[in-house]
Amino acid sequence: MAPASTSDTANAILMSLEDKSLNVRTKAAWSLGNLTDTLIVNMETPDPSFQEEFSGLLLLKMLRSAIEASKDKDKVKSNAVQALGNLLHFLQPSLIEKPTFAEIIEESIQALISTVLTEAAMKVRWNACYAMGNVFTNPALPLGTAPWTSQAYSALTSVVTSCKNFITSHIIRGAVPLDSHRNVNPAVNCACQGSRLRAPYENLMPDDL
Repeated sequence: MAPASTSDTANAILMSLEDKSLNVRTKAAWSLGNLTDTLIVNMETPDPSFQEEFSGLLLLKMLRSAIEASKDKDKVKSNAVQALGNLLHFLQPSLIEKPTFAEIIEESIQALISTVLTEAAMKVRWNACYAMGNVFTNPALPLGTAPWTSQAYSALTSVVTSCKNFITSHIIRGAVPLDSHRNVNPAVNCACQGSRLRAPYENLMPDDL
């Protein structure tokens, strides 16, 4: 029997994400996160035959499934948002320019924003912030001009400045992009830089000062 192709594997994962069993969906989301990690690795050392297996249609299906999975339980959501960040980072200009992808990109960003602002577990929110940072590193995305940009900035600024748990806020700050080569909102930079400066002193008692 011939080994399954990458696209066959992807489709099997997407099917499992719709399973009634939370355990199956959790493992499927983990597999989707790992599969999309390979997309990012492949961008550094391109393998044309590998990339060809990810057609526009398949990428569209993966994005839609990841969006739905981001609404699931935390165990599923954590890897779903990771996959969204990877997929949006991987998208090429030829696909981004298509109206169908413009719509799914906005839906994906809204799913990440919703997760960033939710009362989910620390790992889930961290993954969503990290995924957002991953999105910002794709120069082909209309960062700064798309309607969702200000909402994304607002969500990141809010979570950086309002998170009361020191460890959580420190991890989230590390996930927020501070890239001078992209059009990153100064409010996000300011919030992160200010928080980083305060971080060593936040947990000190008066006697320690």
